[in-house]
Amino acid sequence: MKRLFSLTIGALLSLPLISLPNATAQEEPRAAWQLTNFDLAASVLQAERVLSVVAVLTIKNVGRAAGSGMTLRLNSKATIKSVSANGASVTFRALAETKGNMQRVPFSLPAPVQANSALTLSVDYRLPVESNTGLEAISPIGSQFLPLSIWYPMLNTPSTVRGADTAPFRIKVEGANVISSGLDRGQTGSAVVYEQPLYGLPFFLQGEWDRSEGSGEAKGISTFLAKGATADERKQAEAIMGIAASARSFYAGVLGPGPDVPIRLVAVRRGAGFNDAGTLLLESGAFRRAKLEAATAMLVAESAARLWIGGQTPIRGEGERCSAVSFNAARSKLFQFSAKQGRHGLAPRRAPPWA
Repeated sequence: MKRLFSLTIGALLSLPLISLPNATAQEEPRAAWQLTNFDLAASVLQAERVLSVVAVLTIKNVGRAAGSGMTLRLNSKATIKSVSANGASVTFRALAETKGNMQRVPFSLPAPVQANSALTLSVDYRLPVESNTGLEAISPIGSQFLPLSIWYPMLNTPSTVRGADTAPFRIKVEGANVISSGLDRGQTGSAVVYEQPLYGLPFFLQGEWDRSEGSGEAKGISTFLAKGATADERKQAEAIMGIAASARSFYAGVLGPGPDVPIRLVAVRRGAGFNDAGTLLLESGAFRRAKLEAATAMLVAESAARLWIGGQTPIRGEGERCSAVSFNAARSKLFQFSAKQGRHGLAPRRAPPWA
């Protein structure tokens, strides 16, 4: 199993580290908003092809001056019913963004928020889905909403300098058979609840899968296979869970104890490759091939690494780095591990469908 894991380390670490821009040393005092928690309640309305959401965001002023206004960003097709700050209604505008599938929603706060203080923002809206994509889909056989669809309100998006907002989150989705990241709190009334203690991006899938649980070293790792999975698919799932377990153990040895959060490997028809805070979406075919591909092994190893890098310790913009982890210090050890294990047992990497 360690041999299967070998290629992933070299590929993962051959990428250069990205230096984020440093904040200007001399600045006038100003407000700076940082999102610290998401609490999302969502309902997929199949007949209307609409996602109904109430998003409650906890936002802190990490700047050096009081703040009296802010701007949210949301999917351009969303219709916002109301926005409130600390329970008080606010007047907002919806403005088309020049880039991406989003709208800007600027508004003034009922009262200024002092530096190092927080507020609670509630946004009630509906998002219609005209056609299914890998980012957003509503279907009787499977629905999903990934962060790049901007399905929930954001201060910063993946395309901004600071990158998308990551924070612990709680997500409640009406219905059954829901998958997200973090801790599965099970059914609460008519909804399924997940709580993510790591820094992550909210998302969810809803459908039907055949579930396989890892054991031994792979305890806490689950695969969700397409319904009606064969014995060969389950065997391949065990192999993939074994790679995830080896990766998790290796990173624990290099980076220190990892967070107690499950790893979920989910077979999907759309959106394969998405990976955040312990959950990885894989194309269904990855479980049907006779031999595990190098690209799949790399994705699985990266998924394990992100429990530490970005998950347990956030990586933020404006020059901040992950202070608890020195990736450069670990790089030499990882290359030594890769060289020692060799490269046997992996199928050649296929060209992606978009190549």
